[in-house]
Amino acid sequence: MAIDRQAIVDAVFFGAGQVSGPLVPTLGDWANPLEDLPNYALDRDAAKTLLEEAGAADLTFSITVGANRTEFVNIALVIQDQLKEIGVTVELDQVEWGTFIEKWIARDFQSFVSFNGSGNDPDRALFPAITTGGSVNAFQFSDAAIDDLLQQGRELSDHDARRAVYQEAEKLIAEQAPLIFIATRTAHFATSSNVSGFAPSSSQTWLTLPQTTVGE
Repeated sequence: MAIDRQAIVDAVFFGAGQVSGPLVPTLGDWANPLEDLPNYALDRDAAKTLLEEAGAADLTFSITVGANRTEFVNIALVIQDQLKEIGVTVELDQVEWGTFIEKWIARDFQSFVSFNGSGNDPDRALFPAITTGGSVNAFQFSDAAIDDLLQQGRELSDHDARRAVYQEAEKLIAEQAPLIFIATRTAHFATSSNVSGFAPSSSQTWLTLPQTTVGE
C-alpha cells in the first residue's frame, strides 16, 4: 500500500511500461483490472497504521539486488525512498550476479528484486512461483486455497471457467502479497527495412527468427 508502482515505471523505465498485478496486462482478459485488486491503491496512511498495529512501526529490512542489473538496483532505490515516507528503513544489499543466484537458491535474503517471466498463459505466470514447493517459489509461500485454485486452472479447458479461477487466485495473491508485482516493461525492437518475417510479441518473441529473412 506504500509503494507507488507508477512512479517506479516512470523513474526506472522512463514511462515505458504498465503497472501489473500478479497477471501481467499482456495476458489480456486473464488479468483483473488493477482497481479490483486489494492493496493496489496507494494509501501510505493506511500502511503506517497497519505497521503500528503489527508492532513494526520501526521496521528495517534489506533488499538484495544483482548489482549488474541496473534496473533492479534502481527499482530497489525507488522503493527505499518510498518506504522512507512511512518510517520504514530499507538497506540495499548489492551483490554480483553469481552471489545473487547463490543467495536465491539458499533462500538467504529478506527480500529481493528480480523478473518473473509470465509466458503466454496464466499457469506459467503463477504456478511455479506461488504454489507450495513451486520450482521458483523462493519466498517459500504456501496457501492451500491458492494452491487449489492454481491446480484447478491446470485441469480446466474452458476459457471462461479458467479465467474465473485465475482471477479469483489473483485477488487472493494480491491480498496476501507474498511478493510485490510492480510492472511489465515495454520491449523495444529495431530492424532495418530489408528485414522481413520478424514479429515481436509479449512472449516467445524469438519464435519467429527461423522465418526471418534479410533482403538486399
